[in-house]
Amino acid sequence: MQMRRRWTGLLAIMGAAAVLSGCANKGPQVACPTVDVVDALHQTTAFKAGAIGDLSAVLHRVEIADFAATCRVSKDQISLPIKVRLIANRGPANVTDDAEVAYFVAILDAAQNVVTKQVYQARVPFDGGSQRVAIDEEFMPVLPYKSADERAGYRVLIGLQVDRATLQYQRSRRQ
Repeated sequence: MQMRRRWTGLLAIMGAAAVLSGCANKGPQVACPTVDVVDALHQTTAFKAGAIGDLSAVLHRVEIADFAATCRVSKDQISLPIKVRLIANRGPANVTDDAEVAYFVAILDAAQNVVTKQVYQARVPFDGGSQRVAIDEEFMPVLPYKSADERAGYRVLIGLQVDRATLQYQRSRRQ
């Protein structure tokens, strides 16, 4: 019986501590931006120059297979450590044992205007004759802000950077 009272008392103290810790935050809460991959730009096929659509001219296919994002809020900025997993498949025209992959991170405001966009380059090595390779890329966009309301509705978008001709090819294949 005495043991039961101790557990009950301990659970009551832990519950009160949890409730009070939620009330301990001072000032307005800053919403973390959502992070998404652009559906139409999550995968692409790279071709030799001037040979878009020719399957014998495929250098590599790449996709954003997964991502993880966290949010760290300080008094005047939001840091977003993001990890992206890229998977590349070697194409028949690839004779260089690697693939250069460009991807972007864009930050949009509540009105869906691009506030900033950073393009990153990743080298995917096809070491030892590998046909399929996965690599992880990490980066950390930082969003400065002056007030909690200033960053409400912000979004971070991740996608593969492609040229206009490749984008048109990808769109034609989706129809």
